[in-house]
Amino acid sequence: MERIEQGAGGLVLDDGRKWRVSPSMMAPIRRHQDRLRSARPEDLSEAGAATALADSLFNDMDELVRACDMKGRGHDVLHDWLMPHMGLLQRLERAADADTMAAVMAALDRSNDLFDRYFE
Repeated sequence: MERIEQGAGGLVLDDGRKWRVSPSMMAPIRRHQDRLRSARPEDLSEAGAATALADSLFNDMDELVRACDMKGRGHDVLHDWLMPHMGLLQRLERAADADTMAAVMAALDRSNDLFDRYFE
């Protein structure tokens, strides 16, 4: 199975601490993470299931963007996580086989772990 990575890129801590994210921004992120945790690979094999999941995940990220109230360096660091994460969602939406879907889902899990490592 292909291994898809999202590197830490420009992700840095805020003087050794996690960046603070407002509750209005955390709500769609936590919902997004919950959707990914509850998605079972066998459910994604049904026609259109991966696309439907990707659409709901994109909706969560759209809500995050609308709620964004971060400024300065924290905002920039969040974008360093968000842009590659969105790329993974695009790959999930286009995934044509179970192996690719599984690899992308694993990469999304790792991406969410990165978020939790740098943001609170």
